Amino acid sequence: MSRPDRIITTDDVRKTILQGEVIEEYPDDPRGESCLIFYTPGKRPLHVVCAPRTEYLVSERKPCV
Repeated sequence: MSRPDRIITTDDVRKTILQGEVIEEYPDDPRGESCLIFYTPGKRPLHVVCAPRTEYLVSERKPCV
């Protein structure tokens, strides 16, 4: 991979969901209720958008700072 610093691991996503802070909620999202979770697993921050459904992750990304 040309940019290993941009890799987001499943462990990073898991930690964000379990230990992060919900910073926005989207109860009326047309795709279904979801929320934005923020956490810093290690040295870089991470945003994860997820929904309260089993095995359902909307997206994850490094926030622009």
